[in-house]
Amino acid sequence: MGESPLGEEEIRNVLAEAMDTWPANSYHPICRNCVTFAEDRLVRLLRAPGPFPAWARGAAEAAKGPVLLAMADAAWEWVKWYVAEPPDVDELPAEDPHGPRRARAADPLC
Repeated sequence: MGESPLGEEEIRNVLAEAMDTWPANSYHPICRNCVTFAEDRLVRLLRAPGPFPAWARGAAEAAKGPVLLAMADAAWEWVKWYVAEPPDVDELPAEDPHGPRRARAADPLC
């Protein structure tokens, strides 16, 4: 993809902005992953002279079909639920008939 024409300070600014626009809780294994990050941040914003290689998108692009994406979404929701910290009992509404439930992260969009 080549060398970026940006200077060291400009590259630092691009990477610092990436930390704000690509928070960890926005990750999605198919739609917003390390490949989409590399294409959007490291190639486009760093102004690499060469194009992002299409072959790098392979598995994630193939999984964007309606059936596989739905399965990946369901599995990803379960993973996010499973690893989420349960809320403190003191923070639950008193009228909640279901008792403590795990918090869920915001759903990313494809």
